[in-house]
Amino acid sequence: MTLRINLYGNVCNNAYVIAKFLRRHGVDAHLFVERDFNFLPEHEDPELAQGYPDWIHVTGDLRLRRYGVFDQDFVRRLGDCDLVHVFYWGPIWARQTGRPFVFQTYGGDLSVMPFMTDSLHHRYLAHRQRQGIRAANEIFLTMPNNVYCTDAARQLNPHTRFLPIPTDADRFAPVPEEVTAPIRARYGRELLFFHPARQSWLTSHPRDRKGNDRLLRAYARFVRDGWDVLLLVAAYGPDVPAREGDVLRTADSAMYEAKRLGRGRWVLAGT
Repeated sequence: MTLRINLYGNVCNNAYVIAKFLRRHGVDAHLFVERDFNFLPEHEDPELAQGYPDWIHVTGDLRLRRYGVFDQDFVRRLGDCDLVHVFYWGPIWARQTGRPFVFQTYGGDLSVMPFMTDSLHHRYLAHRQRQGIRAANEIFLTMPNNVYCTDAARQLNPHTRFLPIPTDADRFAPVPEEVTAPIRARYGRELLFFHPARQSWLTSHPRDRKGNDRLLRAYARFVRDGWDVLLLVAAYGPDVPAREGDVLRTADSAMYEAKRLGRGRWVLAGT
């Protein structure tokens, strides 16, 4: 009999990518997505905007969970499998199915969401998330910045391990020189470094900061050594500054010094 795995909580389209991988290897993997979620399969594979295959299921608005009411039809559909694989708020739902399930975390769903206390509403959600995490058969930590909260995670559930983020080695293979050379020429630099992550290193919750400031400091040291390099960063996230100089002054004084010396400069490129 073919193993069936249902996935829910498509953070950064990783549930979709994992489902595709499992299906290529003979697993009957099914993905459940909310139409109003930030990440949809067509953002990964644009041709899916014309329609989904029969193994991708679109759910309705599941925000009723916030008031303690569970969509029992969705719980039944999610539990119609051998194993449930969830992300984000998924543990809350997976626990209701009564099926074995794994929780794969990508950041705040483990380090922030189970510990929210700023409102009664958030306290309720946090309580439900902790219940779900404790019930998981296995927890996969995938973000490097989750490693520091491993002990806290294991207090919620001892079955916790580090599992690196899966990478599509074909899509992210080295780019041919004939492609990169014109790009370097366009910017007039011998080396371009692109950092596409959202800027989250100062104002967000301490447990959910991405540590971009460390990259900024490293870049400052790099250009001080005389490299002809340009850093492209995404102008997206809570810590996008109003002016270029704010990045330099906020991250580290070395940034401003590197700018003054003229050995490197910043380009904030929106994505």
